[in-house]
Amino acid sequence: MKRCSHPDCSWQPIAASTAGARTALLRHLVTEHGAEDDAVTVDWFERSPGETSDRRSHDHEQVFIVLEGDLRLHTEDESIELTTGDSLSIEAGQRYHSENHGERPCVGIRTAAPGFERAN
Repeated sequence: MKRCSHPDCSWQPIAASTAGARTALLRHLVTEHGAEDDAVTVDWFERSPGETSDRRSHDHEQVFIVLEGDLRLHTEDESIELTTGDSLSIEAGQRYHSENHGERPCVGIRTAAPGFERAN
């Protein structure tokens, strides 16, 4: 076991009015302590305003959680609007792409199970 001494890694309660501090802490926790094994992957994502991802599908079930901003997820059948606090699951094998249709950056967490393989 290893204790993190990074200044953003504090387990003290963060007031609701400090969304930026909460986001910084979550970013640190996911990028520095996120799961990367065969069972689950936890990734941090950021989309700039107007940014669109490539259309893709994975052999993993995924959950997207929007922490700040707006995100539109498109599947073959529908488009779903997500905003701060929303989440959405994507079934394994389902083709999708995402776009930030808002005027501010979108940040969030994506989980995948089973986990993605990581290049060493």
